[in-house]
Amino acid sequence: MTRLFLFLLTSGFALIAADSRVHTIIMVRHGEKLNPTGDTVLNGKGQARALLLAETLRDAKVSRIFYSPFIRMRQTGKPISTATGVKPVEISADELDKLVTELRRGAPGATTLVIHHSNTIPEIVKKLGGGEIPPLAETEYDRMLILTLPLDANSERAAHVVTLHYGGK
Repeated sequence: MTRLFLFLLTSGFALIAADSRVHTIIMVRHGEKLNPTGDTVLNGKGQARALLLAETLRDAKVSRIFYSPFIRMRQTGKPISTATGVKPVEISADELDKLVTELRRGAPGATTLVIHHSNTIPEIVKKLGGGEIPPLAETEYDRMLILTLPLDANSERAAHVVTLHYGGK
């Protein structure tokens, strides 16, 4: 069942990424952390989730990766960065406007991965035109958001947001 889900999920990414009129942004929260506060490392579950993220996005043709400069972000992004050869870009969580500007510069048909915080993901989605999304709980690590942004500057279409869950709770 998991393989079927991964096949369907990655097939959907391929179809989305093939549309040269949009840019696809995949957003996830970092994996589970060892300590509740501070710049902490991932625990075992978080490390497993990082590996699963890389496996899940294996065929998504990720060409850019962004995250904030925290150890848990780097550890979450390392497996997908290693698998794709994409060097991540760090942008501080207090520079969301800069991050959104960079995300809007996505190439037609490209796929970008953003690994961020529970409190910043809803704001990033809103700034990209995806509207309001339910807040992420402090204990929620499995939500994956897929945004498709129209690249036509004259387009009145908002970003389309699909919410998925990966790796279980």
